[in-house]
Amino acid sequence: MEESVEIQCTLDDMNPEWSGWVLEELERRGAQDAYLMPVYKKKNRPAVLLSVLCQASQREEIVGVILAETTTLGLRWHAVHKERQSSVVKEVATPWGPVRIKVGYRGAEVANLAPEYEDCRELAVGRHIPLKFVYQAALQAAWEVKSEWEQSERPVAGD
Repeated sequence: MEESVEIQCTLDDMNPEWSGWVLEELERRGAQDAYLMPVYKKKNRPAVLLSVLCQASQREEIVGVILAETTTLGLRWHAVHKERQSSVVKEVATPWGPVRIKVGYRGAEVANLAPEYEDCRELAVGRHIPLKFVYQAALQAAWEVKSEWEQSERPVAGD
């Protein structure tokens, strides 16, 4: 797996309306992850911290996007080490329809079950029921077949 880098800068004078655009542009250009977090800078000035994770080979392009699309005058970056659970996507039935579940493995055991938000949202909107009920039903259905998934073929880490 190629080395990854995290690139960061603080933004204290950028129009907040641009934030979504910047994150979308970083994603379009191949960022693996990008987020903004509120911080306070010197003299207690409110700002946001922009953090971007990308492959080392993409660093120059991502830096170019940050410098072009934000008001920062500088940034910092460093190599990062990542660990990911192996995962597969399965499907479960709920009373309102099917929901995809991301199943995360740690060794031979299921370590995480995560219903696909968009599937749950679509069912909630279409059936006029609270999202939390669809999510809970999907998670319960996944929990009921979890032991079967532990015995089935698992993916290789990082898939």
